[in-house]
Amino acid sequence: MFKSIDKRNGAVMEITSYRVPGEKQPRQSKVYIGKLDKDGVFVPNKLFIERSKKEEFQAEVERLQGELDDMAKGEKKHKKEMKTLTKVITSVSGKKKTGLTYALQHISTVEGFVSALFALFGEKKADQILSLSYYVLVTKNEALDDFWDFDMSHVHPCGREISSSESSAILASITEEHVNEFFKILRKANPTRSKEDHFCAFDGTAFSSYSNDLSEVEVSKGKQDPDLKHFAMAAVYSSLEGRCAYYRIYRGNIPDSKTIDNFVDVAKAMGYNFSRVALDRGYCSWNNLQRLHYECHYDVIMCIKSNMKVYKDALESVRGTFEEDCTLYLSEHGVYGKTVRREIVLTDGKKKEYPTKAYVHVYYSRMKAADQEPKLYGDLEDSIASLTEMVAQKELSVSNCV
Repeated sequence: MFKSIDKRNGAVMEITSYRVPGEKQPRQSKVYIGKLDKDGVFVPNKLFIERSKKEEFQAEVERLQGELDDMAKGEKKHKKEMKTLTKVITSVSGKKKTGLTYALQHISTVEGFVSALFALFGEKKADQILSLSYYVLVTKNEALDDFWDFDMSHVHPCGREISSSESSAILASITEEHVNEFFKILRKANPTRSKEDHFCAFDGTAFSSYSNDLSEVEVSKGKQDPDLKHFAMAAVYSSLEGRCAYYRIYRGNIPDSKTIDNFVDVAKAMGYNFSRVALDRGYCSWNNLQRLHYECHYDVIMCIKSNMKVYKDALESVRGTFEEDCTLYLSEHGVYGKTVRREIVLTDGKKKEYPTKAYVHVYYSRMKAADQEPKLYGDLEDSIASLTEMVAQKELSVSNCV
């Protein structure tokens, strides 16, 4: 394909010749791009001007993109050179940081993490998981594709660099069955403390995510970024082991109250026999209390929601009585505390009733009350002034307030 210019009778045409497969003669397309004035000077038409500007703009974009590509290549080259330089310096000096990773290795060995990982994944993969764990603990929020820097500066179990794709494959291969077996091995490896009054604490949290591929990521009412989907993680702390005894990842749209069912099933399957369980306010419901207290025989400690009748009754019964008795003051916490016994009736799915004794602990902070008192009186004064103004403007009469 080639182009030529044809000037006839003052008109200027751009002729493009091109060949079509199977035809002997080339074809032509003609486009008028302007004219010649009386002095023979070319005067472009609108089509030619717009096309020329577009071509200039595209050429400028390509030039700028080329410069950006060169800068990116230069930066990548610089990083590679710095990485190579770091390797050279490290290999020449022969010095890597060992104190922190040695401490982590000692803790993981004593606590049984190393032997549990070896039993589940084998030595090679277990060392990789340990190295990634140390990297996350040491660097806190660094990306996994920067592991090479940790490898250059620290001694770690794997002993070599783990690429970003390799680390992703390792983490993706860890299933829920692996998690369950991991905690089972830890329980068997550590001696039980049968004389201790064991308890567990159960809680969960939500995480925001940009991912559209993870099955656990769902639209929810989480406290995190409302514009993003969420996934959630629940964890159980056990006084028997003195550490996290179990965790699970689940969909972000499952309400807190529903996760207790899974916790009960897991506790039974793993052979836990706690005597007490502590729950956050999000898990406070009579259904949860009924199942945990009557089915699992736990003494349940939970933060009660302020809209519950048992809370309102207990609060009303002790209102204004704290400072009358100095023995109610808890000096270590700087608050007054009082326990109120209440009778509640729990029901199960079959509507069977379970009369239950509940002990509500109510606390009063004099410092907090002193801080809130001026605001309370200020709000009352503003409300009185507003009502007075409405009455004066005849927007409200005294009869409306009766």
